[in-house]
Amino acid sequence: MRALLDTSVVIDPVGADIPAGTRLAISKVTVAELGMGIMHAVDDQERVKRTINLQRTRAAFVHVAGRTEHGLEVAILDEAC
Repeated sequence: MRALLDTSVVIDPVGADIPAGTRLAISKVTVAELGMGIMHAVDDQERVKRTINLQRTRAAFVHVAGRTEHGLEVAILDEAC
């Protein structure tokens, strides 16, 4: 099974019901939204938290590994992470 993660799940995965063995992917849109979230943080503490989340997300996913059937570029979760 494969799943394209919504930005909300990348931000707060608690409660996400993802079956074991699911191949996870994120879109460039998610990476862009995470970056915009840093710019819109209300204080420095939140900005640091969001920056760390973006860095961890970028590190965990292999850069543009393919496209969805609708042409959206995606990155696949790096199994080594």
